[in-house]
Formats: sequence, structure tokens, C-alpha cells
Amino acid sequence: MQNKLANEQDPPLVLVVEREEATASLLSRVLQEAGFIVRIFYEATSVLHAAFDQTPSLIILDGTLRDSEDIGLLHALNAQQPLRDVRKIVLSSCSDERDKVRALESGADDYITKPFSTRELVARARAVLRSRQIPVRANSIVRVGALSADLDARRAWASDQELSLTATEFDLLVHFLHYPGQVLGRETLQSKLRQQKDGCRVVDVYIHRLRQKIEVDPSAPLQLVTCRGDGYMLLGSLGHSPPTQASPSK
Repeated sequence: MQNKLANEQDPPLVLVVEREEATASLLSRVLQEAGFIVRIFYEATSVLHAAFDQTPSLIILDGTLRDSEDIGLLHALNAQQPLRDVRKIVLSSCSDERDKVRALESGADDYITKPFSTRELVARARAVLRSRQIPVRANSIVRVGALSADLDARRAWASDQELSLTATEFDLLVHFLHYPGQVLGRETLQSKLRQQKDGCRVVDVYIHRLRQKIEVDPSAPLQLVTCRGDGYMLLGSLGHSPPTQASPSK
């Protein structure tokens, strides 16, 4: 697989894992009518090899998320550098908040509950694809304290150790890096994630995931701190806030 995503001017390639033939046929038709190139797979493991050989923009995974095969696929996709920027949507009949949180914690960018509106599916597919597009100049590096990110290569480091981040985690971290020392509310952060409100605290889930990767002790964060009742703040270094800059637009 090439070390970059498919050309954004080409029709986005979507790999769909759907065990029910009727639903797979519906997804294929709806997504193709919306301008996507679609490939259907009936087994979760078969899509992993295809993702390496091609350049998908999005993977839609049907799964209960209680199935170890589905969870394993999400982890496998996010463990490989060429596939981290591929967006992932879980399509499931499970509406329990715990299943949604587990999907997001396992690397999904969005979670859609069956039965679903085809118009909503297309809109949310487009939304997660848009959310990876950050207009930056080539080789642009952002640094705050021990954290740094290469916006062009979409790589990030903490104390010179490269972080293994999903696409959404990277986008969230970059937003904090742009506004160090400022309180960012959940509503603002959620709009940056381009997530739909599904009844679970999506932003809190991603904050938890980032802390697991950037903090020495995630249970007592010193960099990405909670401003109780207001939101979250990225400090300049281990508990020290840099000078406040202009507030981000909401």
C-alpha cells in the first residue's frame, strides 16, 4: 500500500464489511449513488489484506463489538502506520452506550445504530472524511512543551517518543496544540471531531484515550487537564500554562 491516502480528487474508496447480504447490497447501492467506490466483504478479517493492497478512504464495519474478531480488526487497522488515517465507522444493531464507547475506544471514528437512515449514513460518512482534512503548509510542526506534531506527515511525539494515534486522536491533539493554555469546551471540541451526538460523551472518551498516550500517569494528568464545568486545557509543560493566546473561534 502507498504511504499516503488516495488522491482526494478521486472518488473515495469505501470498504464495507457486512455479514447480511441484503444490507450489503443496500449499502453498496446507496454509497455508489453518493459517488463512492465500494467494495463489499462478508468477513472482518478479509478486509485487512485489501486495505493494505489498496488505498481506502473509509472502512464501514458491521459488528456487535462484543465479537473479538471485530474488536481485533479495529485494533489491527489502527496498529499499522499506513492505515491509521483510514476513517472507520461501526454499523451495529447494539444501541447500548457501553458498546458505543467500546467502539470509539477501539479506534472507530463514528458509530451508527441499525436501523439507520441512508441519508444519515452518507452524511456521516462524508463528515468523518472531511474531519481528516486539516489545511496546513507542508512540513508544518507544532510544539507545546514535550508534545509536538508534524501536520503534513500527521505524526506526533511526546518527549521524543512517537505516539500511535488514530486519525481522530491526532486531529484532537492538533486542535489542543493550536490553543495551548486555553480552556476548550466540550461543544467546541465535539464540533472539531465532527461527531454526531449519540448519547455518550464522545469528547470525554477521546480525552481519556489521549491521556493514556501522552501522560506519565493518566489518572493524574499534568498536560491535558480538566477545567471542571468548562472543558479541557493543554498546558505548556507539566502543570505550567503558557501565555494565553486569542480564543479559538466556535
